[in-house]
Amino acid sequence: MVIHLRGVAKKLGELLGCHKCGDKRVKNGEIAKVCIDCFLDGGMLQIFNYGVPLLKFIARKRGTSYPYDSKPPHKVISTATDLLERNEFGPYDMFTNNCEHFAVYCKTGSATSFQIEGHIPAGMLAGAAIVAAFGVTKGVSKTSSSW
Repeated sequence: MVIHLRGVAKKLGELLGCHKCGDKRVKNGEIAKVCIDCFLDGGMLQIFNYGVPLLKFIARKRGTSYPYDSKPPHKVISTATDLLERNEFGPYDMFTNNCEHFAVYCKTGSATSFQIEGHIPAGMLAGAAIVAAFGVTKGVSKTSSSW
């Protein structure tokens, strides 16, 4: 069984429950305990490495590793089970409280995700370049019109 924080589900009509765990995949943003088949939903299981040296972490492909060390398995399971029973991780939010935040919190005690946050600096740089280009263009056109 897998305990995870669900993202936004898409309900396309009445869904039959899983014959293994009864999951119907219709709840949004809640902590769920489901079988591995429902968790993977046709996808492949991927390994996420913890305790990766900082230089390797910086150079890594997003969503594959984290620099903090993982807690022992029994503590990870205890944290996830406790959050499931109390449903206390908060509502799902793609930017501030997503499934990676939940998994990393259970593993390390730090609710951090570089899944979305890794894209923000590039977007900020692109936005700054656009603003700068607009400012330069506006300045050039004012100077040109005064000649």
